[in-house]
Amino acid sequence: MNIADHASRAPQSTALIVADGKQMSYGELYLRSQRVAAVLHEAGLRRGDGVALVLGNCPEFLEITWGCQLSGLYYTPINTHLTFDEVAYIVCDCEARALFVDSSFAQFGSRILDACPRLDVLVSVGERRTGWRCYEDALVAAGDAPRCQTAARCCTPPAPPGGPRRCAVRCPHRVARGPRR
Repeated sequence: MNIADHASRAPQSTALIVADGKQMSYGELYLRSQRVAAVLHEAGLRRGDGVALVLGNCPEFLEITWGCQLSGLYYTPINTHLTFDEVAYIVCDCEARALFVDSSFAQFGSRILDACPRLDVLVSVGERRTGWRCYEDALVAAGDAPRCQTAARCCTPPAPPGGPRRCAVRCPHRVARGPRR
C-alpha cells in the first residue's frame, strides 16, 4: 500500500482502527509518518542508514516504518519476545543507528548502547524513560520531512543454527517515491 496515494486521494478515510476503538485517517497517518522522517533526518540519519524497531502491534509501528520508507532508511522489525542478547545481536547486525522500542524494553537503557555503540538515537514509545527520547515529544518537535527516493530493506533474520546470516535484499518502495500524479 502506498500511504501517500491514499493520503492525497482520501485524507479523511479511515486507515487504522485500534483495539481501543481509536481511529486514524490516512491524512493523520501520513502526517505522523512525515514527522518520523523529520525526526530521523534531524538526528543525522540519511538515505541508506538503518533503524531497528522492538514494538508490538501498535499504530506507531506503521508510522515509523512508513517514516523510514519516506526517508530512504532501512528498517528492521524485531520480535518483542526475544531476550536482550538476541535483540542486541540483531540491532548490531542490521547496523541500526536508531532504535524505537516500547516502554518495556526501554528498561535496558544504557546496556543497549554498550552492546551496540553505533546507535545514535534511542526512542521510547509509550511512557517516558530516562535516557530515551519520548516518541510523542519527538513528533511534536519535528520539522518538515525531507524528500528522498531509495530502495529499502527490512528484516534481519535471527541467527540460524549454522551461524549468523544477514538480509541484504533491497527492494524499491513506492512510498519513497511519493503519491502518483
